[in-house]
Amino acid sequence: MAINADWLRIIDELISRKLERLTASGTVVERRTTEVMVLFDGSAVAVPVKGSSSAAVAAGDRVGLAKFGTDWTVIANFSAAPIPQQKLFDTAGATTWTKPPGARRFLVEVQAGGGGGGGSLNAVSGQHSKGGGGGGGGYARKWFNAVDLPDEVPLTVGAAGNRSNGNPGGSGGTSSFGSPVLLSASGGLGGQVSGVSSATWGALGGAGGATFAGDPDLAVAGDAGGLGVGGGAIGSGGEGGGSFLGGGGVGTVQGATVASTDGVNGQAYGGGGGGAQTNTTGGAAMGGLGGRGCVIVTAHF
Repeated sequence: MAINADWLRIIDELISRKLERLTASGTVVERRTTEVMVLFDGSAVAVPVKGSSSAAVAAGDRVGLAKFGTDWTVIANFSAAPIPQQKLFDTAGATTWTKPPGARRFLVEVQAGGGGGGGSLNAVSGQHSKGGGGGGGGYARKWFNAVDLPDEVPLTVGAAGNRSNGNPGGSGGTSSFGSPVLLSASGGLGGQVSGVSSATWGALGGAGGATFAGDPDLAVAGDAGGLGVGGGAIGSGGEGGGSFLGGGGVGTVQGATVASTDGVNGQAYGGGGGGAQTNTTGGAAMGGLGGRGCVIVTAHF
């Protein structure tokens, strides 16, 4: 015999009524050792119900309950909103991340180090020298399921690009997660140095980090460092390239009476260092340091 629409409606109503008698909601009044005092919605008196190891509760929490046989049991805590736990690694070099228990997914972010700014050379009267800005470090992020990660994962935080008097800036270090690598981003390159001259010409900035591994969900190349420029007795260092997590060091520019100026350091995390400048008879100067890199792991429960 075919079941018509009226029979289906009656069956649905019966199921709904049955479920209504087996499920409820309420507010926790008191948490005891083996039970929870709950004020059921629509009731004026709190009654004891069984707790549940899968639903930790405290007084004031809104809870869902289910009836198993003659006993009501807390099965859900509507007030509990698991707070993600974030771990920041920002000391250059290798270390290890340990997976926290209970987490379901992880967002991993790697920010590479920024390149150092180019230095400037000793100048003579009527001439100048300058350095280009360092490139910003690359950035990448990716989601991982907990089951896809071991309990411990090695990682590397990319170092800041270095600097020295009258020399090009050093490259920023690569930041990576996992070995074999699960996610990585490359550092920015250092800014260059111009010779001493009265002519109008420039010193190239370093390229931004743009090499990635691990099939990231998002990959952002660092900005290139700015061109150091100058003419006659005045030079100007190039500005550092920005990164996803840090700005570049500003370029240096001074009047002809200021002999030399070091570049400004890039910001954390991953900004390129600014270039140096030397005017007239000033001595050699250093570009700014690149901003250091970092690795961030956020656990979601």
